Amino acid sequence: MDWLFQSRYNLDFFLAAIPLQLIMIVYYLGRRHLPISESRSFLYLMVLNLSTLVTDIMACGVTVKGTPATVLYFWNILYFACFLLTASGFLLYTADALHIPHFAGRWTRAVVFLPVWVMLLFLFTTPWTGFFFASSPEVPFKDGPVYGGVYYCYGFYILLPNLLVLLKWRENGLRRNFSFLVCGALLLIGLFLRTEFRYMPIMGYFVTLAVLVAYFTLRNPDFYVDDETNLLNGLALHLVYTDRTRGRRLHGFGFVIKGFEQSRILYGEAFIDSFLLEIGKYIRRELPFCCGFYLRSGRFFLVTPLEKTEEAADTLRQRFRASWTQGTRTAFFDIACVYVDQEVLFPPWEEFRQALADGFQKARGVAVKEITVNQGYMEQLHRKFHVRRLLAEALANNSAEIFLQPLMEAGTYRILGAEALVRLKDRDGSLVLPDEFIPAAEGNGSISLLGLEVFGKVCRFIQEKKPQRWGMKWIQVNLSPMQCLDRHLPDKLDALRKAHEVPVSAVRLEITEQAAMGNSGYQRVNELVERGYTLVLDDYGSGYSNRQRMNRISVAGIKLDGHLVGSHFDHPDSYIPNLIKGMRQSGYEVTAEGVETKEMADSLSAMGCTSLQGFYFAPPLTLSQFEKMYGT
Repeated sequence: MDWLFQSRYNLDFFLAAIPLQLIMIVYYLGRRHLPISESRSFLYLMVLNLSTLVTDIMACGVTVKGTPATVLYFWNILYFACFLLTASGFLLYTADALHIPHFAGRWTRAVVFLPVWVMLLFLFTTPWTGFFFASSPEVPFKDGPVYGGVYYCYGFYILLPNLLVLLKWRENGLRRNFSFLVCGALLLIGLFLRTEFRYMPIMGYFVTLAVLVAYFTLRNPDFYVDDETNLLNGLALHLVYTDRTRGRRLHGFGFVIKGFEQSRILYGEAFIDSFLLEIGKYIRRELPFCCGFYLRSGRFFLVTPLEKTEEAADTLRQRFRASWTQGTRTAFFDIACVYVDQEVLFPPWEEFRQALADGFQKARGVAVKEITVNQGYMEQLHRKFHVRRLLAEALANNSAEIFLQPLMEAGTYRILGAEALVRLKDRDGSLVLPDEFIPAAEGNGSISLLGLEVFGKVCRFIQEKKPQRWGMKWIQVNLSPMQCLDRHLPDKLDALRKAHEVPVSAVRLEITEQAAMGNSGYQRVNELVERGYTLVLDDYGSGYSNRQRMNRISVAGIKLDGHLVGSHFDHPDSYIPNLIKGMRQSGYEVTAEGVETKEMADSLSAMGCTSLQGFYFAPPLTLSQFEKMYGT
């Protein structure tokens, strides 16, 4: 190979670039990568770059005097073809990585890749036309009239991906955006040096550096493997889902290990987690046609061929009926499946992720064996997202509405106070029920802000309307369990109350037993009592209330849950009368909710209730309606 070392080109950079690119390809093929177009286009890019490096060193080596023209044309044409295809390969990889849905279209690619096809046409016809380069025994390589166009073409395929990155900037993370821009900068530097230092073929070295950056920051297979199961992780499912939305459907199902968190507490994390690896090995070994993902907390998802979904699910159910053994240790697990109906249209990833999360949560139920995420399920989910948006807008605009439902003195049926209830309005003016937006507020942590907004508006109503003149002694405001975890809650309530010059006796706080459970809850409740607030225990009879628990909570009154009250009048017995009698003897005020008829009101008054609340007296009213009905 003396002819290679007689070349006038400096080939030192190839000594580092070729082995480095070869090692990356071998390692990449040896690892498990994602079944998405981005993985394939990245492998295509690496193979093209290695081909460019090899053909470049061969083209440089044969460009000496005396080399047959056929050999010169062969290696130089092959090199420039790989050179151009590598540039277009970088564009293809960027488009796949950015999940540009229309880039895969036939006509889009035809237009975008037209420059490279034109340059390849000039290249492959150059032995006859001399358009690209010419060769003779005296001058082995002479630039043709369109030779410089190859660098402009290459630059186009470097700048276009960077433009795509900027256009999709908000949809990608900072790390991904920065990685693409660094790759583009390396390619531009390499192209500049290639044009300035003709006899130092350094371009391939910078392309290899760009591939290396992309490998370690974007395409490292280890990013997408879960270390507990050796299956793919949630990030990998996100990428696979996004890739499948580009014209195809995602077929598969999930399954959840029931009682997973409880088992970890009971048997220990190390014991339970050691079986996760066995489950992962089983899925990979017995279901090779599936692509398995572990989403943590005992939740799995398998992407399967459509015709293999039921087979895979039946195989897993059968396996989980038996024990899992690891040495001398044995564990038993029960699972429930979450199916994705084939009629489900692909929603945004966040909605699909939430649908799976909701499905997994429901599948954990004791008697549940399977859940199907169908179009109706997705419509309910869309409603949840809509309510969350309404809630966010209401908090941002301070537009949540306050309704008041009167609390009537038992026996006399005169107004004694009121309970403040919060309502949201939909964009069409209809009311969103608390059953919809309260769970949403608790789920995203905004319930504390909502509670403070309600408290502030109640204080403003008391300041402006002075309902004490109407015979009202107080307005009761609900505190959520999450609010009671806020160590600054007493200060925040005091600040709002004092800003509106409202005495502490004018507002009462309704808490549930759940709010006062736990050391933080009890501490907050006691601090509120020390500051002079009167507390009322709400929804008594709907949970696990008992006298021992109540003795730990400094409350002045008890509100009997409406369902408990209603059940007594459906099937009368001595429980409710004795309960009210015992509460009154212990010094508690007793309010009965759900009073719907005069007979119920009279009977509950006779039992000893101090106040009554329900539709017999009035439904929840807007502030203006309440003032019109009870104001004097």
